[in-house]
Amino acid sequence: MIASADGGTAVSGVSGGLGNRDDHAVFAALRAHADGVVVGLGTVIAEGYQMPEWTHPLATRVVGRPGWSCYVAYDGGEAAGADPWGGGTLEWVTDSPPPACNFAAIPVVQGREPLWEPQGVAGHVARTLALAGVPNADAAASAIVALETKMARAHASRAESLDVLKANNPWRREDFARKAPGLDWDAFLAGARLGTEPVIIAWHPGAVRGLSALVRSEPLDSWKRWLTFHAIDRNAAVLPKAFVDERFAFHGKVLNGTPQLAERWKRGVAATNAAIPEAVGQIYVARYFPPETKAQMQAMVKNLVTAFGARIDRLEWLSPDTKRKARQKLATLRVGVGYPDTWVDYRGLQIVKGDAFGNRQRAELFEYERHLKKLGKPVDKGEWWMSPQTVNALNLPLQNALNFPAAILAPPFFDPAATAAANYGATGATIGHEITHSFDDQGAMFDADGRLSNWWTKEDLEHFRAAGKQLAAQFDAYAPFPDLHVNGTQTLSENIADVAGLAAAYDGWRLSLGGGTAPVVGGFTGPQQFFLAYSQSWLVKWREPALRQAVITDGHAPGEYRADAVRNLDEWYEAFDVKPGRRLYLAPGMKHCSGGAAAVDSFDLLSAVVDWVEKGAAPNSVTGTSRAQPGRSRPLCSYPEYARYKGQGDPEAAASFECSK
Repeated sequence: MIASADGGTAVSGVSGGLGNRDDHAVFAALRAHADGVVVGLGTVIAEGYQMPEWTHPLATRVVGRPGWSCYVAYDGGEAAGADPWGGGTLEWVTDSPPPACNFAAIPVVQGREPLWEPQGVAGHVARTLALAGVPNADAAASAIVALETKMARAHASRAESLDVLKANNPWRREDFARKAPGLDWDAFLAGARLGTEPVIIAWHPGAVRGLSALVRSEPLDSWKRWLTFHAIDRNAAVLPKAFVDERFAFHGKVLNGTPQLAERWKRGVAATNAAIPEAVGQIYVARYFPPETKAQMQAMVKNLVTAFGARIDRLEWLSPDTKRKARQKLATLRVGVGYPDTWVDYRGLQIVKGDAFGNRQRAELFEYERHLKKLGKPVDKGEWWMSPQTVNALNLPLQNALNFPAAILAPPFFDPAATAAANYGATGATIGHEITHSFDDQGAMFDADGRLSNWWTKEDLEHFRAAGKQLAAQFDAYAPFPDLHVNGTQTLSENIADVAGLAAAYDGWRLSLGGGTAPVVGGFTGPQQFFLAYSQSWLVKWREPALRQAVITDGHAPGEYRADAVRNLDEWYEAFDVKPGRRLYLAPGMKHCSGGAAAVDSFDLLSAVVDWVEKGAAPNSVTGTSRAQPGRSRPLCSYPEYARYKGQGDPEAAASFECSK
């Protein structure tokens, strides 16, 4: 797979990784699901049979063109299947298809309906090289794809890469040549300006060893071609229009299903954001983030931290010693709201009008050198890693800190004019989510000072991990497509944070009332407002290719499943009087209130308000955005339409109705 130019993992074979393979399982799957066999780069996988341990992000979408017959042995094995379009028999090809069998990426719906014309990976590489005048572009592209496939196989799976304990590998500089032979490490580290660093962390050394070995085993010309392609592809945005169009045709249309390239001014804003994020951030804060909003947010954080501490104290299975250390970590947690205390100084960065390519190169070098200057100095625990204009939030385990950028403190997440219940249900849940990351399966491995240190007792950690495995298994069962399910292990940290964070947010909201009663708004009680706001915060629309990539590569479950963390909270059952037999109902023993979640469609969550709707209490906006999504593929309908929506008592039946206008 070709790594994305923006450094993301969605299409990065190098950082996404192909790991251990079980060929016998693959072939058994092929035989069991012959009607939906598909083929990928170095990957054979059957529709309906997901192997996230080694499946490439594009693998489940690559097939032979209908009616063609091709054959190549796979690692000494053989596999055959029926053409999913019914055009004849296909005998499937993997790593090196012959020229007569030009495989291409053809996403399908339910295994049959093509969504776009073939746009193969090798084809994109070849066209990019041809635009740059590289001779023999087709042959070069084949060599590049073959090399990158081997590079991807050297890496850990996405789920395994989350294990921070496997990443704690401090190597002395001289160790690299001995532990990972093949690469000229002295030259490599000198080129990276790390030639004098005595110790360097080898993050998942299997990949370091594997890539270094490839440097020795693969032809030099293949590496030159690989570097040439990536130098072009990652800078395509600032090259002539033909390069821009070609990169979008593959990365935008093929991999994500995006039909149209963003307008030039939007791409310009994005480029400026990437080059000087905090300079743009200062302008954003001055215009859109008043001091009053920051003060409200800081008050919410204070209540959430207090509520979280109380929840730690109530955990009966947690030993006194582990509780004490958890409390210590919570007490030293640094929470940044809106923007950093100290801004990055860009006066050393040269910006030249009319030199987009040069500006990009200089901005990247400036940022790299800024980080190099930190080496050998104390960690700045107040440093920010997101710009204020980013709609997101972040937990920083090495700093024991949180970042809540200004841009996420706006509707639908936060509205100064909304009720406290709505704000705690949306933004409060985000705060609780990030706090929980300090104590989830990854954050729990870092102490109050940000050191990688196990501060749990053996018994407590075993209990915690057992609960995590149960939650992972729960998420494994949820599938946005018939042939693709959520990876519960890969998304475990985020699922833990969603459930425990939501519970802490609810407690924080109750604390904010000071013993008073929340107002009823639009016929909804305070608890109902809280949970509806949480649900609304996860409304999202996906194109199928993008969603497929996210499920395979992202550490987060899709939003529709995250919304249903509510199923694990007793308070939600009380708020909507949810009884056994309702689709969202979980038996008490299946709830994971201290670290677990389940998932169904977010429409099902909203359908739980049907009793109030049928009584004539057509709800109005709770968070300032009166829109809800009554089905995965249905148009958005405002809340009042629910009063005219039939079949809501049965979510399955409701899916077949149209929204009233």
